[in-house]
Amino acid sequence: MYAAMRQGDTLSGKPSSGAYLNQINKTLDLMFRDLVEREVIVRNPINKVATPKVDTKEKRALTPARMRQLVDQLEVETSCDIGYFLAITMGLRRGEICTLSWRDIDFDNKVLTVNHNFDAFRNLKEAKTHAGMRNLPMPEFVCDALLRRKKAQQEYFLTRNYLHRGLKKGWSEQTEDTPVVLDFYAQRVHPDTFGKWWERDRKLLGLDGWCLHELRHSYLSMLAQ
Repeated sequence: MYAAMRQGDTLSGKPSSGAYLNQINKTLDLMFRDLVEREVIVRNPINKVATPKVDTKEKRALTPARMRQLVDQLEVETSCDIGYFLAITMGLRRGEICTLSWRDIDFDNKVLTVNHNFDAFRNLKEAKTHAGMRNLPMPEFVCDALLRRKKAQQEYFLTRNYLHRGLKKGWSEQTEDTPVVLDFYAQRVHPDTFGKWWERDRKLLGLDGWCLHELRHSYLSMLAQ
């Protein structure tokens, strides 16, 4: 199975990394050890399997000062920058940023709820695990940034609707189900597209070579400190 996944025999069609296979191996090992302890099976078959080696680079983390500098650089009124902002200030993953809608943000209680993700075929669905669902307290400056983004989105819709007046298609209305981050067509942005935005913009932000997930890693490292 590991060899097949290495060659791209996966739901996405992309070869699995050694780090991902290593995690699968650890999970299976826990499962089989439990079965051995309960005498459902005689021995743990994982003991006969070569453990996949972790082949991903260790994630870097920005310093708190550099994180503040990045936040100051971002224009949170735009789709791309509010996404980067949420990654560095709230630790959201790429898919979580793309699934976020206005109903997930409680400005009164200053709470952001993560409760959706994408399946293997990139369809939006509700998270079914505790790890995929969480309520995050929002600092005041995060609330302010999201309010600025919401107002800018409303103004964008007014302009877009004016340009599309008289047409049956292209009309946009901001509702609770409207995504926070939109693509050019005012639709929910695809995670792969959002990743390409970051690859396009990171050099301008002085972070050439940094991957988007390292913003989340920086956030978590800051919390740990």
